[in-house]
Amino acid sequence: MRALVAGPDAFFAALERTPNYDAEAFAAFLTREKLLDWVAPVLASERGAPLISPGFRAALVEHQTARRATNDDLLRVSAEVGSALGAAGIGCLFLKGLYFGQRFYRDVHRRHQGDVDVLVRAAHFEAALEALSRLGFDVTT
Repeated sequence: MRALVAGPDAFFAALERTPNYDAEAFAAFLTREKLLDWVAPVLASERGAPLISPGFRAALVEHQTARRATNDDLLRVSAEVGSALGAAGIGCLFLKGLYFGQRFYRDVHRRHQGDVDVLVRAAHFEAALEALSRLGFDVTT
């Protein structure tokens, strides 16, 4: 997995020199550790096809399609939240998920994420909840 940071060539070279490479075990590992988003663009490519089963390749392509739709929704929600908080005069920082996807993976779609994490100053907490409530979020605890 570390080899993928250096690019697809390094990743494929590492896989090809892995003794006793087990495609099924590798697929199970990627799924269990939520690494599909990170490797799907490379493994689902023509070059990756011989290293995985056709069924797993199809699953990767399907996963990528679903993940892109989810991430597009999360990006839309992030923009709405940022705009609503900004309009209320509340500064915020987005954490983890999409931010890490862009910063560390160079593509928001290559990191698993399932929600939007936003940080506001404690002094603005109640006002932030009001702004989020106006967007339709359930802000009850």
